[in-house]
Amino acid sequence: MRGNDRKPRFLSRMIALGLAACLMLPAGLAGAASQDSGPPAISYATEGVDEGGTFVLTGDRFTESTEIWLFRPAKDDAAQLKAAYGNPASPLPAIPPEGAVKTTVVGTPEEHLIAAGQIGYPNLSLSNAVVPTIVWAKNSAGWSSPYLLNRPELYFASASAALPGERIRVFGRNLETKFEVAGPDYDYPVALKNRVTGKVEWAQALMEETQEQANVKPYVLNVLLPAKLPAGTYDLAVHVLYGGAQGWSEPIALDVAASRGLTAKLAQESNIKLGTPQSGGPVNVRIDSVGGLKADGFSDDTDKIQKAIDQTAAKGGGIVLLPPGNLAISKTIRVKPNVVLAGSGKAATQLVVNPDRPLQGSFPIANMFASPTWVRGFAGDYGPYLKDRTPMVWLDDKTGLQDLSVLAGAGADIGVLVGNENPKTTVRDTFLRRTEIVNRHMLAFPPQEWWGAYMGGVLVVSSTDGFTLADSRVVGDQSLFMLSGDKPHKHARIANNEFETAVNNSSDNIFVNSIAESIIENNRIENGGRAITSQMGMWRNWISGNVISHTGGRANGSEMLMSEDGYVKPLFAGKIKSATTNSVTVGSALGLKDGEITTTAVEYYAFVTSGTGMGQYRKVVGNTADGKLDLDRKWTVVPDSGSRVDVIRAAVKNLFVNNWISDSRGNLQFSYGAGLDNVVAGNQINGSGSITVFGGIEDWTDSEHPFLAITAYNQIYANYLANSGGIFLKGNVGKGHSYGDEVLADTGGFFANTVRRNQIWAKTKSGDINQYYNTWFGVKEKGIPYEGAIDVKDAAFTVVDGNYAFDASIGVRVSGGKGTIIVNNRMDEVKDRIVEQNGAAGTVKQAPSWENPY
Repeated sequence: MRGNDRKPRFLSRMIALGLAACLMLPAGLAGAASQDSGPPAISYATEGVDEGGTFVLTGDRFTESTEIWLFRPAKDDAAQLKAAYGNPASPLPAIPPEGAVKTTVVGTPEEHLIAAGQIGYPNLSLSNAVVPTIVWAKNSAGWSSPYLLNRPELYFASASAALPGERIRVFGRNLETKFEVAGPDYDYPVALKNRVTGKVEWAQALMEETQEQANVKPYVLNVLLPAKLPAGTYDLAVHVLYGGAQGWSEPIALDVAASRGLTAKLAQESNIKLGTPQSGGPVNVRIDSVGGLKADGFSDDTDKIQKAIDQTAAKGGGIVLLPPGNLAISKTIRVKPNVVLAGSGKAATQLVVNPDRPLQGSFPIANMFASPTWVRGFAGDYGPYLKDRTPMVWLDDKTGLQDLSVLAGAGADIGVLVGNENPKTTVRDTFLRRTEIVNRHMLAFPPQEWWGAYMGGVLVVSSTDGFTLADSRVVGDQSLFMLSGDKPHKHARIANNEFETAVNNSSDNIFVNSIAESIIENNRIENGGRAITSQMGMWRNWISGNVISHTGGRANGSEMLMSEDGYVKPLFAGKIKSATTNSVTVGSALGLKDGEITTTAVEYYAFVTSGTGMGQYRKVVGNTADGKLDLDRKWTVVPDSGSRVDVIRAAVKNLFVNNWISDSRGNLQFSYGAGLDNVVAGNQINGSGSITVFGGIEDWTDSEHPFLAITAYNQIYANYLANSGGIFLKGNVGKGHSYGDEVLADTGGFFANTVRRNQIWAKTKSGDINQYYNTWFGVKEKGIPYEGAIDVKDAAFTVVDGNYAFDASIGVRVSGGKGTIIVNNRMDEVKDRIVEQNGAAGTVKQAPSWENPY
């Protein structure tokens, strides 16, 4: 450890005004004669939530003599930021100005990894959130280029298409600079730049009740759009009043429409229940009541219902309103585009099957999308599993179902199916609201395949955009099952529902193949084998406020929340041919046609695993047949021909916040396989499993040619576990593989993850019932029980900082790996506070000042 060094701050205001060019190197900071091959280079850094924590830098040419300097610019003036918005930004200062701080370097650096304390380190008072801070690294050869740490980052907006004057939510990171910020308004500037005209409009950042919940403000910003905002596509950017012109977030796209279509409007949270046909309902559309129905549960009402739907569709769409009663159907009801099938209340209007007339009909699956063979892992053709399946109701593009119940009966395999015959069609703005979908009948049919009995409640078979399932109850052997076509599901909202499996602990409550920029929140989930899982990828999603109970423990790992992209071999792994600021060329070994990489339901990322620029990753947004990959944004440090790049799939930038898990047996397994920059914060786990992440070197499928499932930059923050498992990070570097030349500094691809401010109370043992997962996985691994309140296995530069453990046999167990940083953790009634095993190297151990040394 090295101490802090502080310089006066009288020039800080000059930085805020963008006058970096005027700054001179402070006295005493000049470098000695060069002993290094070149100055350090910072490629990437882990982000924080509160100041005073430890962060990790990746890059090049870090040594034991490297210094890390930090500078926090003065607070900006909102009016000045708005006036200058769109002008070229002055560069960050090339060298630290007066007022910069030489911070503490924590542990021993390696060539590509170095850990240091944020301003105020070490701080456990929770007085301030992080703010944009400029970072420099210095060795004997000079200074690195500056890097802006804790800059606000936006992931997505809650509306796929917003309206003028509407409130939306924007999700991301580093959206809070003061924990005590309160009152009706933030004064953060929110810019909306029209992509066609270039004109900038200004939205208003709001402080609303939902943000008063703990752990929400750093990740969610409520925004009020201007009332007269013209329709168009905008670049939305946010500034948190620190960082000057460089402190703006990268923009995200926001579509603004003059109005919404019928189904998009009815799916919104503000929608009220339909009144009588004469009232016109909440929108100006035709409402056709279906007359002449028997509604006695025995007489066949199918033809009259279908005829009303067909007539309404032929007239341009509208609402088909069903009366109260039990409406018996004998064939699948197909709701056609621009039609909403509505009842008089889910307890009043019920679609049922007369047991004497089993349901007939099917969904045409012959042309279902099949993933190409180069998309490895859990991708594939799901058509065979759906052959001859019969849904009660079929919702097509731009359709809706609301205020009724669907009670599956004889012949019904599926309650509600969502999809289109054309595998290239994305189903948009289809919704279910205030419905009850119950399918217990299918249990009479024995499963013929592994998935044979899994299609019970709501089944989605096409890619979707704007799909909504809200305020509903769904019961089925698979409550909600969302397959993907040639695109991931985007802008979905799955909120305020009750999910229950028909047979306790039999299957998933919510299963989604691939999903991006979507919201899964405030659902009550019970009795499933798993709660919420994805097996082709999750990217930039908000999973929050879900209450999960009595789940897990019958098969496989029984995970509560999991993105299981699996351990999937990279599309490419090797030295690159060349790179530009926003592309990388890997050559013809990629084997794809022009643009083919964007034609599937998965996202790919180019991760620099060694050489110049190591530690960076970028989303791939296009490709050419000769192996050039276009990237979503510029490299911080441009790789060169000596750099190695892996083109991977990974769970990226998902926000698992404030979920409640109780009386369950599996883990919150937020990433299984590659996972980058995911946040797990504020979750409460009682009488259940652990918080886990597994990744690193994979040799299960091919021990002679292992590959990396890169797991890095994830943050486990302020979670509470009582009478449950602990926190377990599992890499595989201990298997002894040598993966190529200097790949990730021998980290095995599992590095720079942070465990901070968590509480683990009365950790249970591996044999206890709620530790089913650890027992199951221990059998697979033939390994030892995971008895630490926090376990770190075969990982590098893991930060374990400011946590609390009570009543555990081991506080922190480090098995294998290197450079684990264990600082300022409090432990009571813990027999062995820190245990190092299996060659763990370079562990940093520092107890808080009020405890005995570790």
